[in-house]
Parts: sequence; structure tokens; C-alpha cells
Amino acid sequence: MAFLQSSEPAQATVINTGSELLLGRTLNTHGQFLANALWPLGIEVARQVTLPDGDSIKTELLRALEDSDVVILTGGLGPTTDDMTRDMVASVLDVPLELDVAVEATIRDYLESRGYLFAPHQSRQAMVPRGGEVMPNPLGTAPGLFFGPDVLAEFECRALAVLPGPPRELHPMVHEELAGRLIAALDGGHADSIRAVDFRLVGVGESTVTELLEPSLASIEGLKFGYCARISEVDVRCVGSDEVIDRARRKVVEFFGDQLIGEKGESLVGVVLDGLRERRQTLATAESCTGGSLAGALTDVGGSSDVFVGGYVTYSNAAKVRDLAVEEAALAMHGAVSEEVCAQMVAGCQSKTGADYVLACTGIAGPSGGTTEKPVGTVFIGLGLPDGRIKIEKCHFRGDRCAFKQRVIWSALDRVRQAMK
Repeated sequence: MAFLQSSEPAQATVINTGSELLLGRTLNTHGQFLANALWPLGIEVARQVTLPDGDSIKTELLRALEDSDVVILTGGLGPTTDDMTRDMVASVLDVPLELDVAVEATIRDYLESRGYLFAPHQSRQAMVPRGGEVMPNPLGTAPGLFFGPDVLAEFECRALAVLPGPPRELHPMVHEELAGRLIAALDGGHADSIRAVDFRLVGVGESTVTELLEPSLASIEGLKFGYCARISEVDVRCVGSDEVIDRARRKVVEFFGDQLIGEKGESLVGVVLDGLRERRQTLATAESCTGGSLAGALTDVGGSSDVFVGGYVTYSNAAKVRDLAVEEAALAMHGAVSEEVCAQMVAGCQSKTGADYVLACTGIAGPSGGTTEKPVGTVFIGLGLPDGRIKIEKCHFRGDRCAFKQRVIWSALDRVRQAMK
């Protein structure tokens, strides 16, 4: 966690350039990524704009340099004439563009190593505004550029970063090249420093967190806090000194210790997989209403094969009977969405896989199919434990099919997390 000399988080403006973003041809994911990447550094994205290629970049850049601590400018670093970001930056800073022969040689090597000829227009990408520091880009031809306090002396801004547009190039550059430069530019090395922490809670709503926790947090002098809510998760975002953050942590634990899974961006899936790995235990799934999404969430994490044995997607009754040995009589008497069938899904998966933990779910995702007794949103979640016990819980989740599935997945995974305590 980085420490910054300030009583408030540094304020950042993100300027995304590219007509394709405004035309809807390319999905702009930079805002979310940059906000998440900058927050642990004590930098808060206060404003984000998306602009077409053209003179509007210069106008917006001038404005941002005057009222932001950090400015991040993305896109427009290609070799064609409509890639104008370098020119705009040089104009705003009133410095010349200069050919960096080392960058030109790197671009030439990058292209020739992949079987492409170096064309004269590629040299545009090696033009650097005077005073700019080149940030290498091993995944593309456009290097990033960084300007620190010395170059920006006449502006309020203390750091300007110019990044390539493609996410596969931008993401590693932020982590590997930009983060350290931002810390150096913003950190005065004084004891009066702050840090930013996200206390991640699962299985609790934002309104509950606000009602119970906010009065205590509001009483901590020097603490700035807020919330970031997602389906089945809430981040309590806190900024303050070490002492202030420690006081906030104690309050979070006091009210929501069972729901707290970490403060370094941990995901619930990652926490569950790590817990299983530490115990040298395994997990398998038997899904109906989630249609394989639970197994998908687990396998989205690299290395999950260490502990995730596999899963069954038994969407139809016939599949439940064939693959998990669910009794036809149980289906006829209780229905597929029932405690009895869910328990048999767990038992069948345990028998087939031999996993230490088994998760099963069967429910009604909607929008149709509900009854008075079992309305849309009803779900039974089963957990098979290493000692052979099976626990079944009936839940009801609101929302569309996508939100319903997400809540079922998070609720199921949290049962494993709690069971491993």
C-alpha cells in the first residue's frame, strides 16, 4: 500500500480519446480499471471524460492540468495522422516533439521480430515531447509517456501520464511502469501521510452497512470513507492515517467481522480457493438454476484446478436422475426446486467426485415458472461437508436472471468460506 503526503486522496482526471469509443464500436473499460488501480495508491478518480480525436483533447487537457493532481490520458499514440495525443501534449506544455532514436529502434525490433517491415510513418510513435519520460511497452509499438512535477511546474497537476489505448497494453503499463512513478511524484516523504483501504464485505447489502457502520465511521476524526456496492458485495472505502485506518478496521470487524473477506481487493472466489488449497481439500459443484455459472466463476481464476474437481450441470430432471442419481419419486413428490432434491444432488455429486466440499443449487430464476408456494427467486442451496453432513438452506433472491444467478453463486461460495473457519 502506497503512502501519500496529503490529508485527502489525490484527485485524478482521466481523459479517454478515440472516436471509436464514442461511436460504440469499442467498449471503454478504462474508467473502471484505472479507478481500481489508482485507488490503492491513494488517488481518487474525480472526473472522467471521453473525447473524439481532435482539438477538444487540447482544451480538456489544459483544464485538467489546472484542477487535478493527476491526469491520465489514454489513446491516440498510434502511427497514423489521426493519432494526435503526442502533438496535443507538446502543444499544451509548450515544448517541442523530439525523435527518440532508442524508442525508434525498439519499435523497429518489435515489428521485425514479428515479420513486419518498419515503415517510415512508424517513427511518429518515437516522437517524445521534451521532458517526457518514456514508459516501455513490450506488448505494442506505442510507448507510454510520463511527465512529473518539474515539467508541470506551471500547472497545479503533479503527474501526467499518457497511455496506449488497447487494454492489453495499458493494464500492465499501469501496474509495472506508472504506479511507481506516481508514488514518486506525489509522495513528499513526510510522516503526515495517508493510505487508502477497501474493506470488502460479502453477503450484506449497502443499506445495512450504512445503517450499522456509518455512525461509528463518521465519529473517527480524519477519516474519509464511502461505499462501492455490487451484487452481494460492498466495499467500505476508507482513507486516512495508519491510526485512523486501524480504528476504522476495528469498527468494520465489530459490526461485520463474519462478512469481511479482506482489504487488498480479494475476491470471494479467490478466498475460497486459497482456503481449500491451504487445507488441501477439494470442491465440486452440482448446478441446476445457475447453469454452470458457479463452476465458471471458480475456473475463471488461474490455478483453480488445484482444488476444483469438476461440476455437473443438471438443468433438466432427466439429467438430475441420470448424472446425480436423484430419485424420480423425489422429483414427482417435491419438485426439482426442493430441499429433498437439492440434498440428493449434493449426495450424488459427493459420490461421483469424492470432493471434500460439494455445492448444489436448484431454483427458479424467472421471469416465469414461479408459484405461490415457490415464487420466482426461490432457490435451495446445498453444502456437502468433509464429514459427510449435508446442509440445505432455502433462500429468495430478487432481480433478473443474471442478478439471481450472481446472488446464488456468491451465497453458495460464502457457505464454503464460512464452513472453513
